[in-house]
Order: sequence, then structure tokens, then C-alpha cells
Amino acid sequence: MTGVAPDSHGLVVLCTHGHADHIQGLPDLQRRFPHLVSLSHGTSDAHLPLLDGHLRVALHATPCHTRDSVCALVSDADDAAPSILFSGDTLFAFGGCGRFFQGSADDFFPIATYVRSLPPATRLCGGHAYSASNAKFLKAICATVDVPEFAAVAELVAATPDIDLAPRSLKDEIAGNPFLSFDRPEVIRAVEIHTGKPATSPSSVIAGLRAWKNSL
Repeated sequence: MTGVAPDSHGLVVLCTHGHADHIQGLPDLQRRFPHLVSLSHGTSDAHLPLLDGHLRVALHATPCHTRDSVCALVSDADDAAPSILFSGDTLFAFGGCGRFFQGSADDFFPIATYVRSLPPATRLCGGHAYSASNAKFLKAICATVDVPEFAAVAELVAATPDIDLAPRSLKDEIAGNPFLSFDRPEVIRAVEIHTGKPATSPSSVIAGLRAWKNSL
């Protein structure tokens, strides 16, 4: 925020959820910039700003990592550029998602369905740089069943320094993220092999994936 005047208008902070590592700096920012707008769980559509005069912001409740989690879809008002989904700790690029601290696989299923409904060109920006641990999980899946897209993501992460800094298209993320491709036969089979029991619903597949990743 260096060089920004204290009376600046148009400053917006997105608080994707209430964990301290995401909001602890907010009170100081609010003191320094009285006109700052904070977007979070509970912000009504009537109070969502039009950034820079041409960017729309739409909040989508994603209760699972925490009950107050939200994702923000930032779009060009003229649709001249791909939208960006700021997903906080709900979803991480390159194959991951946040732990279900206050939710379950049943809660994550509609979130994944929402993400999959967005235009493929939408860019994903997650709340943490977890590509290395995600790649480890993808390799574990590939050691169980053959999923070329997952193997390609793991190789890409290993070969690309600072890859977490680059927004990821949803088209690529859906293909390479098991939590978004829960209905893919190879993913279902991997979960069944790992758990030793049938995965009979999307939620059971997602639950199996989350427990598996937690164990690594």
C-alpha cells in the first residue's frame, strides 16, 4: 500500500474467510484508509462495488473450509477479458482444496459444481501456494491409477519455479484437480482402491480424496 493516500477512494479488500492469516491486517488497513471497502461473508449484493469503473464483483458463499468462506468472481463489465475467481482457502490451483474444518464433502460438492459451471477461461487465484503438496497428492493418485492429466500437472509444478504466482485457467484446473473431477472413472477407482470400499456418490469420492490427502 506504499504511495496510496490515506483518503484514497476505491480501495477494496476481499476477506475470503475469518482465519487470522487472512484478516489480521484488516483493522490496521481500515485505520490507515478510512474509505476502504471490505468484502466478506454477509456483504449484500447492494454493497458490492464496481471496481475501477468497469469491474464487477460477485460473492459466492462456499461454506466448507469455514462456515463463513466466500469466493469472489471479478468480471469485466464488458466481458472483454476472462473473469478471475479468488477462491481463498476453498480451492487451490494445481490440484488442491482447503481442509474441511467446518464442513464436509457434502458441503464441498455444490462448491465444486459451482466452480465447474463457470466459463473455462476463468482464472483461478487461490489463497495459498500449495502446489508442491498438491503435486505430491497427484503423484499418489497416479501411483494407484493412470491419470495422465494429473501426472502432467505434477511434472509442470516440479519444472516451474514460482508457478503458484500464475493464475490458472479453470479449464486446466478442472482437468488436473481431483476435487473438481470427482466423477471421473479413474478418480473414483483410485479412491475405491485406496479406501478398500465402494465410492457410491460424489460426496463419498470427495470425502475419500480429502482423507487421503490429509494422510500425506
